[in-house]
Amino acid sequence: QSAADRLGYRRDELSGGMGVPDIDPAWPMEQWNALLPSLRQARQVTLDTTHRTRDGRDIPIEITSNTFEFEGQHYLMAIARDISERRAAEAALRTRELQLRTLVDHTPDIILRLDLDGRYLFANAMMERVTGVPVERLIGQPIECMSGLAESTQFGALLEAMDALRRTGRPAELEMAVPLASGAREFNVRLVPEEDADGA
Repeated sequence: QSAADRLGYRRDELSGGMGVPDIDPAWPMEQWNALLPSLRQARQVTLDTTHRTRDGRDIPIEITSNTFEFEGQHYLMAIARDISERRAAEAALRTRELQLRTLVDHTPDIILRLDLDGRYLFANAMMERVTGVPVERLIGQPIECMSGLAESTQFGALLEAMDALRRTGRPAELEMAVPLASGAREFNVRLVPEEDADGA
């Protein structure tokens, strides 16, 4: 009954001859018939699709289908879950991520994320503008692969500060002169720990 209420049909209409193509625009009869053999073989399948209501609204749906055999007949049982709230939350998250990325990429500061081994996980656009090194070439590489960084007289102090951060979790700050291809640059480096959801 909940499916009938959600789609705007009477229960006897849904069960009285309507099929998947009548409520799912993504699955015309030809495609649905072609899919059935693989559904029977897989036994259980979960997929995202869209159901269209009587008044033309599209509702994002997660389908979990199970096939079984009873008295020589094959049957398909499907559970449809409205995922409108999940999709809205995902869209909101993408919007926030885009806003954050725009902010991070337009700040005048270099922003980096490193793993515990000192390898680049993230570098903002300013890193590329200052060093001339494409960001994608840095990801996964050790911190010293940044041109000129290992040649800095303060490089040892940077490594010591990173090691102390790993051990104590306390932020650190230091000044560094880095000889880049475009000339020597002075940097104020601030190291801060990144905590997970549990504060670790």
